[in-house]
Amino acid sequence: MGSPGPEALQREKALKKLATINTNFSVNPDTLYVADLPAGRTIDLKAEKRASFKVINQGDESVGLRFKSIPSDPNISPQAGYEYAPDPKWLEISTPDMNVPGNSVKEIKTRVHIPDEAKYRGKRYMFLILTTLSDDSLPLEYHNMLYVTVRQ
Repeated sequence: MGSPGPEALQREKALKKLATINTNFSVNPDTLYVADLPAGRTIDLKAEKRASFKVINQGDESVGLRFKSIPSDPNISPQAGYEYAPDPKWLEISTPDMNVPGNSVKEIKTRVHIPDEAKYRGKRYMFLILTTLSDDSLPLEYHNMLYVTVRQ
């Protein structure tokens, strides 16, 4: 019996690296509802609707995260009465990359702009937000849903 081979050493190195990645965080709430959004205006959800997502880092180490509004996910369906937003770019994430210090809470700043067209008025849309580690060191994906109702 000799020393571990190169593959075993690589695997051990990868496991040690994984152990140092902080995955002890959450993005809350999982689902956020915002009613009565006007079309044709950009709405800061926190300032005007008192609605926001928050990252809670319960680990001692900081964590770098990336947030993106995505078109859809084959494993996630909008709840009854809602449909995927026609354009994920209508949801703007002001802080697409964020470093969250250990044992802290940070807010994800978002704005929504529904175009001023009759076909969007009175509609109910779901936006899907994808959270990943900013350095892609681990293929981690976390989803949050933003449900909006557009004013008539």
